[in-house]
Amino acid sequence: MRQTIKRGINVSGFGDWSVKNPLFNEKHFRIIHDAGFDHVRLPFYFGNRNGINLSEDYFALVEELTGFARKYGMVAVVDMHGFCNMDDEPEKYRDAFIASWEKIAERLKNEDENVWFEIINEPHNAFDPILLNDYQNAAIGAIRKTNPDRMLIAAAAHYNTIDNLDSLILPEKDPNIIVAIHNYTPMAVTHQGAEWCDGKYPAGVSWEGNPEEIGRLEKMFVHAYEWSQKSGRKLWLGEFGVYDKGDMLSRVRWTENMVKLCDKYGIAWAYWEFACGFGAYDLNKRCWKKDLMHALIPELTF
Repeated sequence: MRQTIKRGINVSGFGDWSVKNPLFNEKHFRIIHDAGFDHVRLPFYFGNRNGINLSEDYFALVEELTGFARKYGMVAVVDMHGFCNMDDEPEKYRDAFIASWEKIAERLKNEDENVWFEIINEPHNAFDPILLNDYQNAAIGAIRKTNPDRMLIAAAAHYNTIDNLDSLILPEKDPNIIVAIHNYTPMAVTHQGAEWCDGKYPAGVSWEGNPEEIGRLEKMFVHAYEWSQKSGRKLWLGEFGVYDKGDMLSRVRWTENMVKLCDKYGIAWAYWEFACGFGAYDLNKRCWKKDLMHALIPELTF
């Protein structure tokens, strides 16, 4: 029986999955389940800058990780987190992208119905809304050859941003597709001190959670809700979080308000992420970060 989802977490943050990844441990999936999460998002790089990875070993890894999630009753989202240089040279990789999804779908067609497929993560740059509609729908068609009813998660353009829902076109007669949105607004808060941003967002920015700040966030959620009602598609906030260079009080306030808005507008969510730079869990101390976890799951007791 297909499960419904409400709150999940991304299990990522140490590069691509391998048996050497410190998160590659069944106990972490049990810890996540016991905290009250009902799904995990598993970012995989079936294609990256070094080529396409559809090896037997990689598929075995995917199956083992989804198996950990399913053992503890959680939905497992198989996320195509990166595919070669799609964002810079999408036309070059179109056919390989679609063929890869056809192969992934064939390989995983007998997986539990609560293993969901996420078509592509955060398309951006040259991978524009027009190309996204073309490639994504072609990939959906390839998947449906072997997985006619599996739940799929489609992307919105330009980093899955809410503003780009309006340009999204999906197969009208396929009810088993939901849409992923991401939100890190304002970036000056959520990405402060992030090394990969080359100093664009310096640390030391607080988020007070005042009516003006909350109002800016809610305006975005109202747009998302109205799009969802009009399109008949459910939404899933597949990423949100504040990097750990921000002060914990700001991180907690922002996260708490994001969760409240999701609850208010009926949007399921998956926090970014488990135990790395945005993490809610401390791998060294082997415990959840209590204040941040209370923002995510208020009723959780330690």
